Amino acid sequence: MRKKIIFIVCLCIFVIAFIIIILSSKQDLKAIVIEKDYSLTSTVDTIDQINVPILLNQKSSYFSDVNQIDKMTLSNLQEDDMMQAKIINISFSDEKIKIEDDNYYMAIYTCEIEFFPTEEMKWYFPEIYLNILYKNNVQAKLKIGEMTYNKVNSFNQEHLSLSTIRGTTSMINNNNMLDGMFLGFRNQTNNDITIKNIEIMDHNLYIGNEINQVKEYNEKLKGEDILQNNYSYLQPNDKDLSIHLSSKESKTYYFPILYDDYYITQSFALKLTYEYLGEERIAYLEPYLFFINHYETIDKEHLKIYQYTL
Repeated sequence: MRKKIIFIVCLCIFVIAFIIIILSSKQDLKAIVIEKDYSLTSTVDTIDQINVPILLNQKSSYFSDVNQIDKMTLSNLQEDDMMQAKIINISFSDEKIKIEDDNYYMAIYTCEIEFFPTEEMKWYFPEIYLNILYKNNVQAKLKIGEMTYNKVNSFNQEHLSLSTIRGTTSMINNNNMLDGMFLGFRNQTNNDITIKNIEIMDHNLYIGNEINQVKEYNEKLKGEDILQNNYSYLQPNDKDLSIHLSSKESKTYYFPILYDDYYITQSFALKLTYEYLGEERIAYLEPYLFFINHYETIDKEHLKIYQYTL
């Protein structure tokens, strides 16, 4: 009888220990969105995609399974301004980042925007959310940053072309961010051209005041070689632009970039306003990827962790 009691007690202890182990190993899924500035400019007949970087503490779950996603939208917080979206792919990079006591894996959610305007437009979301409804009825509402969305009729370089385009980066607000760009302009006509304005087609970015012509450009030049050390990336731009190009002439300039808010921006299009034969003309230049951010330098102190039960 005593042996039987001991056996039952031992069995109970084993079962309890087994349950504790199972429960403790069932870790809640945690997601951290790397908020950034989504700058989209395309022609009205183009279908656009965005890549949303999300850190997950588990590689295998419904959260990163394309087949488990039932519906997806992009919207503002109130969801009264919304675009339909569709998941195309979810892939994991080799990046692994430790935050607090968890290891996170970088997942890239590639989403197609199902929006088909018939004329030029500009749409700005100061806060953009990715809303995902899963087939198990879990709903995820993830703030992914901000978005500037431009649709144009065409890109053109009939009179002006770029002979040089390159971005420079530095640590701004604890993140590796674009701080300026080299742009080389070439007048392709037999007449004079005067560039009157250069607009970054992103609501968050502006051309800075300290515009410098670069007489001898080379790939090793950095922004810090040209700008003063006390340059502010939040100062307003209050100077008129005037770049004169004679027939077939090329000139290269360094343009510092200013921010309204410190969102990481990797690519954007440019809108050039210029005078040609006494008339004001507009040229849209296609988006350019200025740098690739591998997110090792993200500001870990201000990340929001979304938690879901598996």
